[in-house]
Formats: sequence, C-alpha cells, structure tokens
Amino acid sequence: MCWPVSDVPCRRAQVDMGGAAAVLGAARALAEMRPPVEGHVVLAACENFISDTARWPGNIITASSGVTNEVGNTDAETRLTAADSLAYAPGLPAGTHVFELSTFMGAVIVALDQSIGGLMAPYDDLATSLVSAAAAAGERLWCLPLDGTYVSSLDSTLAGVNSIGAKGGVGAGTITAGLFFAKFVRAGALWAHIDIAGAARNHGGGGGGTGYGVATLVRSVHAFGRVGRGRGDSALTRRSAGTVGRRSEAVVEFFGRHFEWCFWQSLTLNRVSCVFLCDMRHCHENVPRIKILRTLM
Repeated sequence: MCWPVSDVPCRRAQVDMGGAAAVLGAARALAEMRPPVEGHVVLAACENFISDTARWPGNIITASSGVTNEVGNTDAETRLTAADSLAYAPGLPAGTHVFELSTFMGAVIVALDQSIGGLMAPYDDLATSLVSAAAAAGERLWCLPLDGTYVSSLDSTLAGVNSIGAKGGVGAGTITAGLFFAKFVRAGALWAHIDIAGAARNHGGGGGGTGYGVATLVRSVHAFGRVGRGRGDSALTRRSAGTVGRRSEAVVEFFGRHFEWCFWQSLTLNRVSCVFLCDMRHCHENVPRIKILRTLM
C-alpha cells in the first residue's frame, strides 16, 4: 500500500525554532545595550526525527518537573520541550518575569491571522505592558483569555495532564496550549506566553523568518519598572526608546536573513537534546555567552 507523502511540512520546519530564534535575538540586543536587569535566556533545542525512541500517541512521559504527561498528539511536541526547559531554568525568586515565545499552535493563525501573535498572561498589567511594547515595536499582538473553563480539558485519567487536551486540540487550541504551559511555571512568577506560529514566518514570496518578538521582548525588558510596580519589584532604569528600536531592528534583520542558517545550527546537536542558558550578566564582545547546562539522552 502506497501513501502519498508531502515534504511541505518538513521544508517549513524552520518555523518550529522561531520562538528560540526570537529569544536569542532579544538576548543579543540586550547584551549590546546592557540594561540594569538580571536576565536569563533558556532555549530548549532538540531534534525532531523519527527513531526507535519516538513517542506514540497515548504514551506517558515524565517531565523534568515530575509532572506526568499523556501524549495526546505527537505533533504537539513544542509544548513538551518548552515545559521541560522551565525545570532547567535557574532558581529564580518570586516576582520574576517569565516570557515564553514559541510556535505552539496553527490555531493561532485561524484565530488571529498570520501576522499577529497570540498573548496569554494571568496578570492584566503585564499583558497591557506587553501589548504596548509590541505596538511601539511595530509588532501586532493580541491578548487571548486564559479562561479557566478550559482547564478541565487538559485532565487525564492516566497522567497528571494531557498534553493536547481531552478534545484532541479541537476548539480553543491556542488557549489550552497556554493553560498547559501554566502548569509548569514556577509559583509566584509573573509569566506570559506568546504564540508566534503565524507571525514567525514571512508568508510573502521572499520566505524566511520575520524576527517577530525580538523588538517586543527588548522593549518589555526595558519597561520592567512599570510592570513590576505594586508587586514588590524595584523600578529599573530604562534607556531611550530610540536606542531600543535601533538595536532590536538590527537583530530582527539578522534573524530574518539567516533564519534557515539558525535552524541548520540546531541540527549540529547530533540528535542530543540540550538546554542552553544564556546569562546576560556575563556577556562579552556583544555576544551572549552560551553554556550547556545538561544533556538529555
């Protein structure tokens, strides 16, 4: 029996690392500007090959945090690596801001179109700050509700959580993905999840990546003073908005032109999943220092 196979999804696999590319781009820009803020960047980079250790739908896997996951759909693998990366993030105190960018769901394209990122955050002031930062950066961002009604759809009779939801991801898929992510965030963290599945890729004839999210993250870090007030965080001195714009736009251009190169670099990991930590307190020559925290076999 012969099944028709299309290689289009494979040729567009570069989009799957769009969130990591944006975060790394923001790290590079912030390394050059050196804002008075302690920042940590975690990239969960892993291969996506079929092998004898591949997961089947219905498999139960244990995340690094100890939470057991029932694999509802093997095509929803991004959320598993994103959730695992949180366990390897350094121990951060309560009140820490956690921004997560990833290409979670094609459903965000259905809901918001190809050029708009979907934002989910449990704190209104944080969401407002991010939307404002995105607007100033020229990036379109829309806040979706983290409706508790959908939390029960992630329940599993076999594990602590179902990775795709009991309904198989049909209906409110972007929101349930955000709720899944919330289950792995450290208690007390001020977190936000941005789904850039549509906005990360240039849908025009030129192809490649857009660098979406870099400028928004850079501006948000510089606005931490406003976001943190009232929650025990100290106000942080901000550089001029003009400086933020010039620096971040340069990185957006870099990642737009070298999107496939960035993906190729991830292939040099030799099928070993790695979690990288980029600590902006120890940058040199405007390039973030990256070190392997741990390898997962």
